Amino acid sequence: MVDVWTTTEPPSNDVALGTDRRWRAAPADVLLAITFGAIALAWWPLVVALQGPRPIQFMPLLAHVCGMAAGYGVLVLLALMSRAPALERGVGADVLTRWHAAGGRMGVGLVVVHAWAATVAWSESRREGLALAGWHVIGLPGLAVTTAGTLLLLGVAVASARSARHRLSFEAWHAIHLLTYVSVAMTFLHQLAGPDLAGRRPLQLAWALLYANVFALLVRHRVIAPLRQASRHRLRVVSVVPETPGVVSIEMAGEHLDELRAEPGQFLRWRFLTQTTGCRPTPSRCRPHRLINDSGSR
Repeated sequence: MVDVWTTTEPPSNDVALGTDRRWRAAPADVLLAITFGAIALAWWPLVVALQGPRPIQFMPLLAHVCGMAAGYGVLVLLALMSRAPALERGVGADVLTRWHAAGGRMGVGLVVVHAWAATVAWSESRREGLALAGWHVIGLPGLAVTTAGTLLLLGVAVASARSARHRLSFEAWHAIHLLTYVSVAMTFLHQLAGPDLAGRRPLQLAWALLYANVFALLVRHRVIAPLRQASRHRLRVVSVVPETPGVVSIEMAGEHLDELRAEPGQFLRWRFLTQTTGCRPTPSRCRPHRLINDSGSR
């Protein structure tokens, strides 16, 4: 499987000459859209609180704001890594990855603050200790599954920390990261049943459609597109040329490679089958490789 990473290296000739008509999402526009959505969602719990009894209590409001922001943050993080062509071409996979890492840290913080504030709010309203309040909160309908999903998400965050990341192979880290989708599925119903969306069917429908659209992007560009490319382009190794000790150039060939529109300077992630004497071929570790030259079918 081959993934083309669009970097912020010098643009292609088509871009430089203005003949590339494919739509690109400008980084400033993407950040503006994300910020606007975050501000709108942060205000909504306050609007709901103003419709309730006065005075407004701080801890419940903090829990609602952080909860909505965390749900929105997960949505944004998934969209950033969906490999949507407009984002990849306009922003670049390297920049998107950095945004994803920074946003992931903020998202985990919002989840933790949401859980803590909700527990404190319950404790204050029932005049219970935090431990007992936490036990009662987990016992609410659907909260046990949500708590398990949250713990799963925190586990993924720990595995993604820089100190832990360097100890894991790419394959192990990628497998652990896939648990994020399980975590999102386990916590999604809690978002719809929360007081900010419960009883408001149009908002629940809109929220569900947002998640459905992002997951459709993920399936299309992270599953269907790579499988289609692998089937159509039939990439294969033509030769391996030693350059210096420990460094080789790998010449690839395939079919319809002009459709990939790959440019020198881009990064591609490759996993090759390696043959060991007396053993069946096994896949090598997935590593990024820089594309040096593109010459038609090679």
